[in-house]
Amino acid sequence: MASIHSCTDLSDAVELEPSVGLYLKPICRANITLLLPASLAKHCISVSNWELQERIREVARPICLVSLRVSKTTMDIVRFEAELANRQDLKQLIERMDTAIKLQGWPESARVRCGEAKLTFPSRHDWEAFFRDAKGLDEMRPGERPDTLHIKGLPIRWFAEPNVSGGNSELQPSLTVLHRAFRAIADVRCVDIPILDRRDREKLKPGSDSFGKMGSCDLVFDAYVQYREYVGFVKAMDALRGMKLLYRPPLRGERNDTNSSAFTSSIIVDFDRSGHLSDAKIRARSMQNAKAKKLLLNVIRKEQLKRKMREEKEALKKNKLESDQRQVRREARKLCKKLIHLVAVRTEIFYIHY
Repeated sequence: MASIHSCTDLSDAVELEPSVGLYLKPICRANITLLLPASLAKHCISVSNWELQERIREVARPICLVSLRVSKTTMDIVRFEAELANRQDLKQLIERMDTAIKLQGWPESARVRCGEAKLTFPSRHDWEAFFRDAKGLDEMRPGERPDTLHIKGLPIRWFAEPNVSGGNSELQPSLTVLHRAFRAIADVRCVDIPILDRRDREKLKPGSDSFGKMGSCDLVFDAYVQYREYVGFVKAMDALRGMKLLYRPPLRGERNDTNSSAFTSSIIVDFDRSGHLSDAKIRARSMQNAKAKKLLLNVIRKEQLKRKMREEKEALKKNKLESDQRQVRREARKLCKKLIHLVAVRTEIFYIHY
């Protein structure tokens, strides 16, 4: 699920594609390490990560920690990864965290250490080494060279068509919006959103809704963006390095920009190692999707035929039942007439006798 947070500090935001409300914002993270006293283990005192988080937030004030999560825990240390709104707060946080923390029931305090967290992101050496050592690839062909981004964790709602509204089950990411967003960096050759193929197959299944069943993982999606030139790919990697995605709804008429809402989401950017947008893979997926859709259509036809036969059988059964009921009513009327006639005859004989 996407890690989405509200954002009030837009001072360091960089435009990606303002027409669809997308910007980039530098990531600023810090590692906060607590050196636990040995007496805790000696006296079998438990450590509450939640209490530690609350205590760290208290020490950090007035600095706002956008997020705070446990990244490592052992008998000796507990390490938290904190995300800050901007780099200006980092130096102040490091100074404030040069202290000791003691929770209720602890015999001793725990020393705190804080430093800037190192961000992981592929380098030029990584992709050049990968494609140099990879076998069976032709650098003259798109998708078989360093030209494609593989991006994970993009929020669906941010990349949906602007004229589509409704709940999450009615939204789906748009190839057009994705293309428009990333062509702002360099010339894009093509894009792909794998989740759309799955949803197309889900739509064909009998009894499914418009976009199939939604799961929590369907709040975000993966995407592939292929640039036409190697220079464009490098430019995109440099632009996204150390950045998170910021969404600010685009202007609709008159709006006070100072009060507009904004949100950030951490995304994972890597170079494509699978050749997803190579011509061979595109043809293979096209054939696979066509085959899958053909199989699903055959299943639908069989289901429709079974349903039609079942309806005809039920209709015949209903007609037979109605016919039997009519026959019973006719027999009943005949019997009633005979009984009435018999009663009338007996009554007439009775009067004649007396």
